[in-house]
Amino acid sequence: MRLSLLAAFTAALLVALLAPGAAAKTVDLTVEAREGDCPRGTYCFVVTSGAAEDIAPGDTVDVRFVNTGDTVHEFLAAPLADADDGHTNTPESVAIAESQENMAPGAEDNVTFTAPEGDGLYFWCGVSGHESLGMWLEVSYAEAGDGEDTPLPAWLPAAAALLVALFRRGGR
Repeated sequence: MRLSLLAAFTAALLVALLAPGAAAKTVDLTVEAREGDCPRGTYCFVVTSGAAEDIAPGDTVDVRFVNTGDTVHEFLAAPLADADDGHTNTPESVAIAESQENMAPGAEDNVTFTAPEGDGLYFWCGVSGHESLGMWLEVSYAEAGDGEDTPLPAWLPAAAALLVALFRRGGR
């Protein structure tokens, strides 16, 4: 009976550990506010370090926002579904994170948030008129199975060794 309970517990543990689903992670990004040399207009946001395409729902997103332009800018983030389709007037009320307002040229700020459920994120400048001048960025979430494999927990080898020891002891 004791060995049967241990076997059932082991099977349940293995099913829980090996079930699909990625663990939440932290994604570090540097996003620059730029003026000129922008693909959609006068202003733009550019990810200069980190991998925005690796973001998935539930991840912690740490953004280092740098204003490299010559005028004030502001960073806001929202679920992609809440963005204005025309990229002209996304309301600040949908923002899940934002930098300091009217950040001076050369200023930096750190913004941390949890990526919400949905298809992705929308970053835009909250300074009046800047979004319509191209200062926005859409980030689609990583598809299941994209990126690196999810590592097994560090405690798993110790748990396996303990279970083997218990099996051996129970068989005597």
